[in-house]
Amino acid sequence: MVTTRISTLRGPIQSPSQPPGTSKSAYAQAKAENASPIWAAVRPSSSCPGKGGERQPHLGRREAEFLLHRGCRLRDAHPVHVGDHRQRRREAEHPMAGPRRPVVTADSAAQVLHAGQCISEVLEDWQGVCRASIPAIAKHLPLFYRRRESTLPECMGHYIARVVDLLDPALNRISNMTVDQARQRLLSGGPDAVRDIEGSFALLAHEGKTVRLARSLDRPMRYFLAKRNEGPALVVADRIDAIHNQLKTDGLDRQFHPSYTRMVPAHYVVEIQLVGCPDPDPTYTRFFTPQRNAFSTDLDEIGRRYIGVLAEEIANWLKSIDRGAAGVSLADSDSSSPDLPAGGRRPAPPIGVCFSGGIDSGSVFLVTYHAMCRLGMNPSRLKAFTLHFAGGPDFEQAREFVGRLGLGLFLEPIEAKLEELDIAETIRVLEDYKPLDVECASMGLTLCRGIRQRYPDWKHLIDGDGGDENLKDYPIEENPELTIRSVVNNLMLYQEGWGVGRIKHSLTYSGGLSRSYARTYAPARHYGFEGFSPYTRRKVIEVAEGVPFALLSDMSVEKLYALKGEIVSRGVKAVTGFEMPVFAKRRFQHGALSKERLRQRWPEEEAVYRRQFLALYR
Repeated sequence: MVTTRISTLRGPIQSPSQPPGTSKSAYAQAKAENASPIWAAVRPSSSCPGKGGERQPHLGRREAEFLLHRGCRLRDAHPVHVGDHRQRRREAEHPMAGPRRPVVTADSAAQVLHAGQCISEVLEDWQGVCRASIPAIAKHLPLFYRRRESTLPECMGHYIARVVDLLDPALNRISNMTVDQARQRLLSGGPDAVRDIEGSFALLAHEGKTVRLARSLDRPMRYFLAKRNEGPALVVADRIDAIHNQLKTDGLDRQFHPSYTRMVPAHYVVEIQLVGCPDPDPTYTRFFTPQRNAFSTDLDEIGRRYIGVLAEEIANWLKSIDRGAAGVSLADSDSSSPDLPAGGRRPAPPIGVCFSGGIDSGSVFLVTYHAMCRLGMNPSRLKAFTLHFAGGPDFEQAREFVGRLGLGLFLEPIEAKLEELDIAETIRVLEDYKPLDVECASMGLTLCRGIRQRYPDWKHLIDGDGGDENLKDYPIEENPELTIRSVVNNLMLYQEGWGVGRIKHSLTYSGGLSRSYARTYAPARHYGFEGFSPYTRRKVIEVAEGVPFALLSDMSVEKLYALKGEIVSRGVKAVTGFEMPVFAKRRFQHGALSKERLRQRWPEEEAVYRRQFLALYR
């Protein structure tokens, strides 16, 4: 009986020339049969010279294992004579020899390499095994590691990997380079290279099997790794529902659960290797590590530095808006120059401040007003929008704030009714279930809805989110997991949570503001606004982390709470000249609506919100 060797290669040969390292007879046969989408080359086995055909060089067990180690998949391969009693006796006598293995011929492997396809099936008679070296195959490896495509044909990988990038590149606001240049820096993998990217970004870069992801604090970024017969599919987006919709389109939604998505933690490069099942854990490399306790205890100096960097970020943002209106990209402009192109510009767009009269929104409003005047911009473009429910304390506070400074003409209340609050809509937009974030996002949605209804074309909003996290101004007593020691001694605790690699770190949501910034990002995006939170910029956070909180607070909770008002008011005075009013801290939702009225409509139990969120994907 003549045993045949069958090598099935999926897809046509991509080059009309003869693949290197192949015999003319094998190539002629491949070329003749290439008309079929599935090319099957059937050749007689060369188990001995008298049993048909010319001897073909092929690979034995060790060579096949080498290819498997390098990522070459031998799918559906099995030895022919599994039931042979001589084979069983051989395995018993020589346990290390193992069962008869399928092998790959040098010709067929070289043709596969040249074509850029995967070896999908190899059946070989064990009697025909003879050892051959593999340089003719190995020398073709670089061909496939040089490929750059969204669908990555990994001939030497177990699978053909697919990367789906659903991120909107237009949302990147990088001031010192183009988005493509930023991706190249990310691809290098070096944390210093990524740290040099200034601005707001959510970036994906891939080469071969390696995918790298990185984002700034103000850009939520998620991914999901799906299984396919062809290989893994990585879907990256800013929202869970966007990932789910893509999986439905691809027929992979049965694998989906919202808890299986992963959030890219802010300030880390996340590296994923698309090598197939089992998928290895991603690796995390921090690219932003500000120095803690870098300053003295001089509050005037700290305030000047803190608000000075805030003013720089706001000024650069304002200039980028005007340059965008003039049709000049950030990468083509000099961000240090206030001179703007004069010819053919569109009217400069208006600027809205999400304003409550608190320390963070108040300082942002005053610094924005000061920057516009300093840059020669018309301050009439500026408005301070305050969400106003009947009986809510924020509107009176906001009115007193601008009244003391003679800036009352900028205040514009956005009236709302309690009946407009919709828990289901908030959870659908926010995609989270933490009660405080749900309440805050609900107020954000109501404010954005009111602005959009009044001003259909309004685009730019600025807010004070991140200020509480920077200066550690959250009620410690409300969280039983926290002590003042953990708050002042952990790097960026409120920005990042307990951190990557810690037990309480959530893979699905990350932690701290890295998770909860969706309360600001999602409502603005939902109603078509481009938001900006200058307190989330790394230069501002770096100054905040340099504050010696332990020395200044003397480990007293009351002194720690008082620090924020002292630092910010002194800084605003030094930078703008305004004597900023300082009021007691109040959360956004508790200022727009009294706690008593809020509890009439919104439960406090996290389990209620969690059930509603999970019900979206049943």
